[in-house]
Amino acid sequence: MIILLVGALTYEVVVDYSHVLIQQMGLSSFLRENTLESGSGRLVAWKFGWEQIQLNFFFGKGLGHEEYIYYHEGNQQMLNLMGSDGGAHNSFISIWLSTGLFGLVLFMYALISKFVIAAKNTFIALPILAMILFSAFFESWLIGSLNPYTILILMSLTIMTSHEFNKEKPQGSFSIL
Repeated sequence: MIILLVGALTYEVVVDYSHVLIQQMGLSSFLRENTLESGSGRLVAWKFGWEQIQLNFFFGKGLGHEEYIYYHEGNQQMLNLMGSDGGAHNSFISIWLSTGLFGLVLFMYALISKFVIAAKNTFIALPILAMILFSAFFESWLIGSLNPYTILILMSLTIMTSHEFNKEKPQGSFSIL
């Protein structure tokens, strides 16, 4: 958790000086150094998403709205010209656009409270939550329903919160789970 916090606080310094290191190593084209400052288009996508959030701050416009506005023909062309390939690239912006602030707060409360409950059974629950929140900040996979990551999170939460899977086993006993 400390390393994650230090990384978040030093992000700006690392990004400012990383292009110099990339150029010195001769990896400019391989690492797409020209898109580094815009986060490979993520900053453009986040700014566009924030502008759209302002139009429906509290309630959103319904499920699928994020996909609709990012891939609408005029918006997609504009975002492509600015360096973004499409999509919000942020699960929290995607949820906010679709369900509004109330939906985002309820979703985050449900997610975090389930991991807090899981943390009572296993010490690994909170690091997994930190990993999920960090990853979801850079991609919209958390809002997707048919991707393997969401399914794995639900399965992991089920196992971590189940008392059956987390009972103390007597030494020498054998269990498949």
